[in-house]
Amino acid sequence: MSLPVMLFLGMALIPPGGVVVEGQLKSPPLPGNTTPFTVQISKGGLEYFGRLLIALPSDCRLTARQLHGGGLTYDEERNIAVISWLKLPETESFTLLLDLEIAPDAAPGPRSMEWDFSFIRNNDRETLRPPPFHFEVVASDLSTTPNIGHAPAASPPSEDDPGVSAHPPAVSAYRTWKPLTSGKIEVRLTLQGLPQGGFVKLQEVFPFPLQTGVQSGGGSVPETKSQSISFVWFDYQPTGPVIYTIDNPDLSEFNEFIGTLSYVYDGRAVELAVLNVGIPDSQLDLSIDFQPAAPEIRYEVQLAAIKTKVVTDYFKQRLEFGFPIKEEVDAGWFKYLNGSFNFYEDARNHREDLNEQYAFIGPFVVSRMGKDRISVQEALTRTGEHWIP
Repeated sequence: MSLPVMLFLGMALIPPGGVVVEGQLKSPPLPGNTTPFTVQISKGGLEYFGRLLIALPSDCRLTARQLHGGGLTYDEERNIAVISWLKLPETESFTLLLDLEIAPDAAPGPRSMEWDFSFIRNNDRETLRPPPFHFEVVASDLSTTPNIGHAPAASPPSEDDPGVSAHPPAVSAYRTWKPLTSGKIEVRLTLQGLPQGGFVKLQEVFPFPLQTGVQSGGGSVPETKSQSISFVWFDYQPTGPVIYTIDNPDLSEFNEFIGTLSYVYDGRAVELAVLNVGIPDSQLDLSIDFQPAAPEIRYEVQLAAIKTKVVTDYFKQRLEFGFPIKEEVDAGWFKYLNGSFNFYEDARNHREDLNEQYAFIGPFVVSRMGKDRISVQEALTRTGEHWIP
């Protein structure tokens, strides 16, 4: 049986502003295997805040290899991958490297992904909705198809050669991590199903230089570099997980680690991706102090910014403004604010009321995440609210 020749072209749609999103599968996806999937984004001059939503069929899943500073989260209930950026890459066009995983029991046949790309332009939120991305899961022909991604399950030994299986065993590699009391991050790589007695190489490539330390090589010969760490076995024997630490961690970057497991089976090379699992359930309680909840986003109305500090009742005397006022100092400016709102629309309406009732010069809405100021555009992107002039 031969695989059909198929051209997997993605979607290309150019809205005003020149934003383009295109996708491509490198080869026909097979049940139980992983296929490289790329998404090219031309950002049309955008700089900040982008979000790509990809709704997948129930028997498919996406994992990340390279997101160019973005982060991937997964809506398990709806099987939607969400990739977001607070600041888009500097290059006008960039390519996301993903893996499309097909469930072992997936039936051959057509599939489609639906997706959209949201961004902020001119203080307004826009969404590009390209046509669905269509592809087809094809039946595998193990006699002619090279191994891609995860190896298929092992066949039982034959009577003539009980020690050799016709196909690679069900091998997997996954990454978990947890914060330590020292402030470092412990990364644990677990290998399953590897055949014993052969050459194996496990490599992690980082998006930027990191300081690492090997806690357990699992019987391997480790090698550390500024942007990678590798473990090599010349005669692999399972002796437990590989464990290393990161000294200067940025938890948002874990989805950009590119892990690769390579090994030799039945005289041929096999390679598959290391899956990023995250914090194991058994470690959640241990890491709670190191995983604070996301800071709350709130909105205020800035009334004035002046170079000279004023007395607390200045606004009451000059403008008969008797509401509470908060003062903050920023780069030599004294800024005066009023109100605290959960939603942008409430803060905006308060600003309009102040414009009608008092003689402030251009009060405007500001936003905070926790104690830090962030732009209103970033706040709207994080909360999913819409900007109102």
